[in-house]
Amino acid sequence: MEVRRAGTAGGHRIPKLVAAHPDASRLIDDVYAATEKTWLSEPKELADLHAGLIPSGAGSFDTVLPTLLFVNGETRPLGYATYGGLVRGAVQGMPMDSLRHMTRLLVGVPAEFLGYCGLEQLWSFTQRFLNCLDQLDREDFLSVVGQLALYINCLGGWNLHLYPWEAGDHLRQLRSDEPVLQS
Repeated sequence: MEVRRAGTAGGHRIPKLVAAHPDASRLIDDVYAATEKTWLSEPKELADLHAGLIPSGAGSFDTVLPTLLFVNGETRPLGYATYGGLVRGAVQGMPMDSLRHMTRLLVGVPAEFLGYCGLEQLWSFTQRFLNCLDQLDREDFLSVVGQLALYINCLGGWNLHLYPWEAGDHLRQLRSDEPVLQS
C-alpha cells in the first residue's frame, strides 16, 4: 500500500547504499533490487511458504505453522538486533576485526536456517556477504549491513502481514476478572 496526498505523484524510494569493493557493490545492487521488488509486493518466497510450498520440506508433521513461527522468530532478531547491532557497532567505531568476528558468529546460522525454511535468497545474500567480509573496509561493511538490514526487516514485515493470525483464535487471553474454567 502507498499512502500519499491526493493529486501528488506516487512512488516510493528506498535508499541504495554504495560500496567500493566490487563484490560488495554487486551484492548491494542485488539486495537493493530484491528490496525494491518486495517493498510494496509480497516476496514470492514468503508467499510460497505461507501457501505451504516449502522446497526443503521443513516443518513438523507436514504442517506449515511451526515453520511460519520459526521464520518469524529468526527474521525479526536477525534484522533489527543482529544487523542493527552491526550497524551501530560500525558507526560507533568497533574495531573491524571485532565486527567481522561478530558477523560470523551472528548471521550465518540464522540465515542458513531461514534458507532451509524457504528464504533461499536471504541465505544466498548472506553467503555472498560472508565470502567478501574480510576484504571490506568500515564504509563498505556499513553499506552492506545497512542494505541487508533493510531487506531483512522488509521480509519480517511481510511475514507478519501474511501470518495466519486466525490460527490462534482458540488461544485468547483471559481478562483478570474472568473465571478460569477447571476441567
